[in-house]
Formats: sequence, C-alpha cells, structure tokens
Amino acid sequence: MGECFKIDSRTVTLREYWNISRSWKVLIPWVAGRLNIPMHLGSGFELFDTVRELEVAGSEFTAHARATVQPLFDQCIQLGFHSPRFYRFESMRRDTRTSFVALVHRSGEITLRLMHTLAKNVHPPAETRLVVLLSELNDGSFFCTSDQKPKFLSAPGITVNRLVGASPDRLLESHQQKLAAFRLRNPPKPTESAAAAEQVWDKYEKTCNDYGIRRRLYLKLSPMEVENEQKTREAVQSITAGGVEHADVLVELKRLQEKRPGWGNAILIFVVSLLLFVGAGSQQWSWKYALMLVPILFVHELGHYLAMRAFDYRNLRMFFIPFFGAAVAGRHYNVPGWKKVIVSMMGPAPGILLGAMIGGAGLLLHQSLLIQIALVTLILNGINLLPVLPLDGGWVFHSLFFSRHYLLDAAFRVLAALALIVASMYSGGKILFYLGLLMLVGVPAAYRIARLTAVLRERGVAPGSPDDQTIPLETAQAIVGEVKKSLSKLATNKLVAQQALQVFETLIARPPGWPATIGLLFAYVTTLGMAAVFTVVLIVGRRGDFSGSLARAATQPKHELVCGASLSWQGSTAGIGSEAPPITLIANFTRRDSAERTFRELTNRLPSAAMLTTFGDSLFLTIPAGEGAVRKQWFGELESRTKEVFVSSTNFPATLVMSCRLADEKLANELESEVAEYFYNDSARSLIPPWLPDDARTAEQRSAHRLARKTYLKAQTGRWDHFANPKMRALQKRIAEAQRQGDEAEVKALTHQMTELTDDLGKQWLNRLKSGEEGPMDVTVIDLFNARPTHTTRTDQDGATRTLQEISQRMGQLPLMNGRVTPGDDRFSTRGGSVSRKGRTVNLNWISFKRINDGAPALIDWLCAKVGTNLKYDLRTGAGIDPGEEE
Repeated sequence: MGECFKIDSRTVTLREYWNISRSWKVLIPWVAGRLNIPMHLGSGFELFDTVRELEVAGSEFTAHARATVQPLFDQCIQLGFHSPRFYRFESMRRDTRTSFVALVHRSGEITLRLMHTLAKNVHPPAETRLVVLLSELNDGSFFCTSDQKPKFLSAPGITVNRLVGASPDRLLESHQQKLAAFRLRNPPKPTESAAAAEQVWDKYEKTCNDYGIRRRLYLKLSPMEVENEQKTREAVQSITAGGVEHADVLVELKRLQEKRPGWGNAILIFVVSLLLFVGAGSQQWSWKYALMLVPILFVHELGHYLAMRAFDYRNLRMFFIPFFGAAVAGRHYNVPGWKKVIVSMMGPAPGILLGAMIGGAGLLLHQSLLIQIALVTLILNGINLLPVLPLDGGWVFHSLFFSRHYLLDAAFRVLAALALIVASMYSGGKILFYLGLLMLVGVPAAYRIARLTAVLRERGVAPGSPDDQTIPLETAQAIVGEVKKSLSKLATNKLVAQQALQVFETLIARPPGWPATIGLLFAYVTTLGMAAVFTVVLIVGRRGDFSGSLARAATQPKHELVCGASLSWQGSTAGIGSEAPPITLIANFTRRDSAERTFRELTNRLPSAAMLTTFGDSLFLTIPAGEGAVRKQWFGELESRTKEVFVSSTNFPATLVMSCRLADEKLANELESEVAEYFYNDSARSLIPPWLPDDARTAEQRSAHRLARKTYLKAQTGRWDHFANPKMRALQKRIAEAQRQGDEAEVKALTHQMTELTDDLGKQWLNRLKSGEEGPMDVTVIDLFNARPTHTTRTDQDGATRTLQEISQRMGQLPLMNGRVTPGDDRFSTRGGSVSRKGRTVNLNWISFKRINDGAPALIDWLCAKVGTNLKYDLRTGAGIDPGEEE
C-alpha cells in the first residue's frame, strides 16, 4: 500500500469551500480552520504511483457506472477518440468510488477521461459525472478542459478551461481552439497511444498531488489513522454482510458513542475559555466584577457537573462563555425527563443556598464585600431560573411541559427567542439579540428532531439503553431510517449519525408523570422564591431601607439619547425684549420618532416668540414668562399627544436625571470628578459650568480653575472626616455620657475641647493638602481658606465675603456686574445637582438648571464629546408630583 492521506480542513480556503457547497454554512468549517480546529472532510485515500495500478477489465466496470457514461462514451468515439482503458479508484473506507475511462484522440495531442463518482458517505448517495480533456505542453505544463465547476485551486503549471455542462463535442472544439493559441509558443506534446496517455495522466496526477502536499491540503495519515480507516471499512463490510441496513451510518454512530475526549483536552478548553471570559469581562464590566463572577459561575456549573456525573452522563466538559456565563456539556443514554429537571436545578439551587450563607455572614460581620458577592450570586442564580430558554428555568419548563409535543416544543423555542430579542431592545445589549437570532435559526432543526421523536414513540420504538452506554441496534436502525427519510438536503453519514444520537437522547427523555411534575414544579417555585426572599433580606439588611431601595430602582433613567440627533426651531422674535427667564413646557414621549413627528407638525404653528427643541424622546417648548393664555393653549396641545407634560419655571424648575457608561473606569472617574467639582462648589458662586458652549477660556485657564475647584472641595469635605478621628469619637462619647448625667459644666468643657480639636485637625488637614500629600493642589486657595474666620461675626463679615470671592474667582466665575451675573449669562448654569459613579457608569442626579432649554442640551453636547454613546435620561417635574402618577 502506498502513502495514505486525508483532506486537511484547516488549509481549505473560503473560495474552495464555496466552490464545494454554495451555502452560508461553509463559514463554519472555514472559521474552525482559522481557529486551527480540524473537521472531517471524507475518509482517507491512497496516492498511487501510476494510474496503471487502478486499471480493471471492462467487465469489472460497474454496470451502473457504464450505463451512466455510455452516452458520453458513444459521442467521444464518434468524435475520434479511441483505445479505451478502464480504471477504478476507491477511498480507504470504500464509501466513495470513482470509475473512469481514458481515451486518446486521433489528433495525437489530446487524451480524455469520462469519470463517474458515487459517494456513499452522504445521504442520499451523491453521483457526479465528469468529462476532462488533457494535453501536455512542450514545457511540461498542462492544458485541460472540463465540464465542471472548480473545487480546489489548480496547481501551478496547469491551465484550466471550464465550460460548465457542455457536451463532449463543444468541449473538444473549445479545447482545440485554445490549444491552437498555444501552438506557436508552447506546442502540445504528442499523445498517440493509450500507454502514452497513461504517462501524461501520471505526470498530471503527480503535479496535482505534489501541490496538494506542498500547500498542506493533503495531510499524511499516521499508522494508527490508517489502521482506524481499515477497521472502519471492515466494520461496515461485516455489518452489511449480516444483512443490517444503514451500515455506514451505524459505524459512524458507534464511533460517536465510543468517543472519549482526554482530560487534557477538557482542562485546556476550561482554562482557555476562562481566560477569554475574564479578558472579555474586564472590558465589558471591570476586572473586579469579572473575577468575582468566576467562582460564582464555577460553583453553579459544578452543581450541574456533579448531577450529570451522578446520572451517568459521559464526555463531560465545563467551559466559560465570554460575555454570557458558563456551561457543562455531555452525552446521556438513559436519562428520563425528571433527571434532566434535577440536572437543571442543581446549578442554581446550591448557588442560592451558598449566596444566602455568604450574605448572612456578611450581615453579621458587617462586611460589604461579602454582601455584594452574595447579592450577585443570588441575582444571577435567580435570573437563571426564569422560564426562558436557554436558562436553566427554561429547560425545567421544557422538560416538564413543552417536551410533551413537538408543536409545543417549537412554540416554546420561538417565544424564548423572541423574548431574548425584545429584552435586548430594551436593555441595549447586543448579546441577547444575537443569542435570540441563533435560537430562531435552530428552531427548524429542533422541530424536526422533536417530530421524529414523536413518530418513533408512536411506532413503539423502545427507548432506553440496557447498559446506559450504547444505543440498541434495533433502536438505532429505526432512528437512522427515520432521520434519512426526513432529510431534504444532502447530509454526510456523520451528520446523520449525530442527528440520530440527538433523536435518541430526546426519545429517552420522556416527560415525568403528572404527580412528579407537580412535585418538581413545587421545588422549582420554592427555589426561585428563596432567591427572591434572600435578595430582599440582604438589600434591607445592607441599606435598612427597603422602600427607599425600590424608589431608587424606580428612578433610574429609562429614555435613551442619541448624540447629534437633536432638532431645534426658533421663532423670529424669540428671546427679544424680555430679560425675565422664560418658561419651558416639557413633553415626554415613549419614542423618539413620536417626539420628532410632533416637532415637525408644530413648527409652522408656533408663535414667533417661541422656541422648540427635541431632547431624546422629549420636547422643550419655550415661551416668554407671563403669557398665561399661550401657556394653557400649548400645554393642552402637547397633552393631547402625550400624557407626560409639565412646566419648568423659576419657582418649579424641572430636574434632569442622567446616566452614562464610559469606556473604562479611569474616564468615568475623571468625569465624576469634573462634574462634582462644579456641583458641590457652585452654591452662590456662579462658577463657569464645564459644558459652557463656546467657552473662551484657554486650556491653561480651565486647568487652573479645575485645580482650584478640586482644592476647595477637598478643603471643605476634609472637615467631615474629622468626626472619624478616634479622639473626636472619644469626646463625643464623653459628651453623651455627661448629657445623660445632666452635668452641664462637663458638657461645656468637653464641647470647648471638641472645638479646639476640630480646629487643630482642620489645620493638619490643610497642611497635608498644602504639602502635596493628597496630590497637586492650589496653594493660594488653601491659604485663603485657612485665612477665613472660623466663626463669622458682623465685624469680619465683609472680610469673609471678600475671601470667598477671591476663592470663587480662582475657581472660574461667570462675568459679574455689581456682584451679580448678567441676566442670561447663567442660562447654562445649574441650581443644584449631584453625581455618583459605579464602575464605568456615572449617574448625574436631580440636576436643576437655571434655564433647562439651554442648560440640558449643552450638557448633552458636552457629554457626547466625552462619552459618545450609552446615554440615558429622565426629565421630572419640579412640582413634587410624578407626571405619570394617577390619583
């Protein structure tokens, strides 16, 4: 036997895959190849030294092959071809056979092959018929003409002329015409006999084979692989000799059942997937959160793993899925529906119990980190119990209810996919969207498997495996037969075997009886309820304010903002003739297109003194103050289009709540600091807001102003840290004890000591700031702050005011006239607001603007330049009533 090879799927190009099968599915093996994952592309084959080794007598040419090529053979004889010789080539498993006839043309320059290939490694068996004309040129290269589309790339030195579907006479005519073009510079060599034709074909085959080996398309089989190929062939022959149907598929099925991945491979998959999960999670969330998720997910999947081991699942593999979670995969051969429910429950149930224990310990020890870990554990496992595929709760419901009929199965999968897609639209997460699409794509295949299972159950095919390791032969034959009947497209024997295995696993997973179903459903509901109860207990225990927690969750911003999508209109007399602040009517819509449609409908009807602006899903309609009739008219107009309409005025300013997600925590921290330095320093100081449009300050001035704001904020907030000082806490306890005993003299003396200690700690803090221990600071601001009188009296009131004014000027003030901001110059400023951060998310809370129609859009433009995307907001009435609240 000569050297044996197989096709290496990792070196096949995308174009070659497309040539073989024009389907989007070719992306699967191509991507696998890019990841260096080999895939099976047919059985092995032997490379022969000379075509004469394949020659057979005409009588050994199969009747079917002869009947197939006979019409072409007769045409070729009439075209002047003669001296036929017959050949046969088989793959190592003998599941693919090529029978071909070689002839020589009377011109002495052309040899021809008529080829018939029958591939039994697919269902239904595939047949191809091929006509190839070949001429060897003087320089040793080859010119051939074929009636087939290309598959693999042609080797260098071979020129191919393709006329797809052409008859032999048309192929010969084209070949001769193009050969004439070669004649002057590279004439063909004579090929006048069958022996000479064999030599030409040997050279041609060697050129092709050498190129395939050189580019690693042909991968040499190891002795063990050669032995396996031979054993597979012998097994098929043995089964066929016993009169058993579907021998090729049964052998593939046996290989799948006997497949035993090594521990090394399973560990490698686990480690690589873990690293990918942590790396992707650090970009999506943070390193801290990603590392926190790893043990939580591991414990969850470990529960599945142990349950699957207990129920004799095979080929178990645990792996992480970047951005999504983790999973355990395995095969089972005798696992009824009630066991599948337990396997699904054994992930979240232990996680919930462990989360409750960790949370209890965190509450007792006052450890916020333990409480945080417990909450994440409880919430993740609780969400995993929701009755939506592919979550564990979805598989519980599938096993209990929706696996009872193939139509229920398909409907449940479609609803789950649509739920994921809808959830992605509301959450803005693309992962759920893509997962939903993948589930929709897989519904037809799942439907076919479930329907085949129903047919087999109606036929009374016995489910189960006597040894829990293999599929009984009669059951396998019945399943394979039904799978073949259901196929609408060509499928390999391996694919048929894989689908047969899926049908068997579905066949044995019968849903439990109704008493067991009720009991398992009770366990499911109890577990889900435990997750909810423990989560509430931890939230209340950590914050001590359950209603407040609910209120905070309810006040999270929900409207999305798209940068650069705002529309604005201004009347011809808007903003002219009045220094009084205008009023702004705010209308919140459920969708941005509704707000934009209303904007277009109103702009040609508004009074000339009005301004109209879109703000995400909202509209700002600004009109002069004092125009009561105009306000009522347009308030009613807006209220007829949306229920959430309110007025922002000087007395009742509306508030803006926002959240934005930045690329990393460093940028989020920088944004939080800059906004905090403005919000918490601006009380009566008229500071320049960071989002001021057309800010005329230089970069150096802005940097100096920020440093001054940071310094003043540090100086102010440092005073509150004094109360954590051990000496201060000891004095507080002594004062409380003296008050309890009614010792007024002692209280007075201790209070005086506390005042002196406060002053002393304050000076120490300012010295730390001035020395640079807390980072770069504005020393002048520290000196001014230190120079302020601690307890202001009437005599030094003016001095204190001048000091604060000097500090304000260093922090960057708006232009002042007689100590006040010029009317209108503060239209981008705020009355108040706060900022907080969690990871990469920055929340701007309860921002009240001097003029919201100017300040809010300016803030958004500034944030868009820093953030770009992931902006959400809510606009709320300043009257203290939720506009969406009903009586």
